[in-house]
Amino acid sequence: MRVILIGCEYAGTTTLADGLQRWSREVMGEGDGLRAFHDHWKIPHVSGHPGLDDENLFTPEEQEQFLALTPKTKEMIQRYSVTYHLTPGALRNPDYVSVGLHIENAIYGALYFGYYTGEQAWMRRAVLDHFEESILEFAPEMPLVLLKASPETIARRMKENPHPNGVLRQPDIERVLEEFEAEFEQSSMRNKFSIDTTRRTPEETLARFLEKFEPYLNETDKLRILIHRARRGGEWI
Repeated sequence: MRVILIGCEYAGTTTLADGLQRWSREVMGEGDGLRAFHDHWKIPHVSGHPGLDDENLFTPEEQEQFLALTPKTKEMIQRYSVTYHLTPGALRNPDYVSVGLHIENAIYGALYFGYYTGEQAWMRRAVLDHFEESILEFAPEMPLVLLKASPETIARRMKENPHPNGVLRQPDIERVLEEFEAEFEQSSMRNKFSIDTTRRTPEETLARFLEKFEPYLNETDKLRILIHRARRGGEWI
């Protein structure tokens, strides 16, 4: 499975990625399903792969150290991180689920972390275009999926389940939602679809995603699903 999930914090991107991890293990087998997903671009949560190596995530002290870095240093580290995750080898991997990636970094970097603003504002579009050139060259079929929800829903989720060192600030909810929508529309990625999670549970969001994603399952996905189905049915020799 290859997909980039984007959306305002609390719209459900990480929750959906976690659901895809569980789903892939159920339909492909524990050893063949998606083992981890990339979710490195909400400063200061820039380390580790949820579901695989949580023990390597930054400690609270390390998160504070990262937050104390200069805007120039934050931008450089994040740009290197995005570049690392957009190499030909990474993009050609049949398992590539990324949360936020270049679009999330650009939006939050400009709004909260002091880069891609002022005299550097031009860099935001240039960097986004550069990254998407790599995606279109090495994974042109990979879809970009926008998760969105109403401002009231985002605010309620923030209150009910606040994220430690979360990025989003309540006064900015509408602006951030609009910026993700705008970047989604402006993206040069060829395959796109969106899902509104306002009235959907995580399970309903996952089901809707799988329905819309079916045309984008790659050959490796299909083969693993068929093999696992045959094994469970006692047909595998």
